[in-house]
Amino acid sequence: MIVLDTCALIWWTLAPEKLSSRASASIQAELRDSSLQSKIVVSSVSVWEISVKCKKNKLTLGVSPKEYVDKLHMIDKLSIAPVDESLWLDSVELVWEHNDHVDRVIVSLAAREAASLITCDAEIRKFYTGTVW
Repeated sequence: MIVLDTCALIWWTLAPEKLSSRASASIQAELRDSSLQSKIVVSSVSVWEISVKCKKNKLTLGVSPKEYVDKLHMIDKLSIAPVDESLWLDSVELVWEHNDHVDRVIVSLAAREAASLITCDAEIRKFYTGTVW
């Protein structure tokens, strides 16, 4: 199982050439793997973050955020994990001096699932040892 941070999700779906070769290979391997444990997970907070970026004209999807999410739901092996209260609490408990709440939630999701986290974010990579980039 792998978790994608928001940038990795955007790049994988809209500009795959921006992914590192290692990140791209990890995603492709997960898609090819036929085991039941194999899946790609994104946090629902990434859906929110993408929608906010679109509303502020900082990101163009080519479709509405709702249509984008509908297309995500069609991708085999991709699931969107809800952010429940325990994940919010886990994110607060991280011993990490990082103030980006979205990053904290995504790292907490990856840690909860004991999953690799695909991210280009240097701060996340310094903190979470299971990153791929």
